[in-house]
Amino acid sequence: MKPDATELPILAQRALGAFTQISVRWPATHPAPQPGERLQLHDGKLLYPMLHSASGQLDVLSPSIHAEPSLKLADIIGEHIILIPSQPSVILADGIALATLIHLCATRRQTPASMLALYQMTDPLPFRPRPSRFLLDGMPDGVIASIPLLEDWGIPSRLCHSQGHAGCFEGSLDELVALLALPPEQQLVRLSSAQ
Repeated sequence: MKPDATELPILAQRALGAFTQISVRWPATHPAPQPGERLQLHDGKLLYPMLHSASGQLDVLSPSIHAEPSLKLADIIGEHIILIPSQPSVILADGIALATLIHLCATRRQTPASMLALYQMTDPLPFRPRPSRFLLDGMPDGVIASIPLLEDWGIPSRLCHSQGHAGCFEGSLDELVALLALPPEQQLVRLSSAQ
């Protein structure tokens, strides 16, 4: 899809760790971006969609604050990530790919298949972790820090941090996945901040 110089009015901006969460008015004439797709602005910057509401508001993550009252959309790029509906999934994400992780989990909230979200955190933290209410088989002792929004949705999550923040796994996502010894039928989805 290539919108013609679509203006996206900015409704609000707020700091989210090293990123900026921007709420924009999404036009009813354009289909909402799907998980894995990104908004490319006319100046070449990329925005990472998080959540789309029925009222036409789209929340995105940006590497920086935007001074203009609106954003000029040039294109929607990237590949739509699809989870297999009946298959358990583990999603790995780091950096600004947190937006895609949330977007993907939002699409899976109503399906019965199990899901686990693992996120590699860096400082400053984009949110305040909280202890998970989900017990997970094979999870190392003391690794209980989770993403509050996903907890509220009923989706288990765990956090990695190289500096060993309280409740986080001290190491990388790959090291944690190796410890979990996931079954072969588990769908493993990697979301990189470089995508």
